Amino acid sequence: MQTVLITALGGVIGILLGYAILDLVGGYLLRKRPSSPRAKARRP
Repeated sequence: MQTVLITALGGVIGILLGYAILDLVGGYLLRKRPSSPRAKARRP
């Protein structure tokens, strides 16, 4: 039973970490990509 609980917890933690990393990377890319051309267009 202990191994099952450990593997289940590890899977959940891994999924949460994966989503957190994807969210951080996606947010960083979304901030960096569209903001630069829009900022240049708004402030010539």
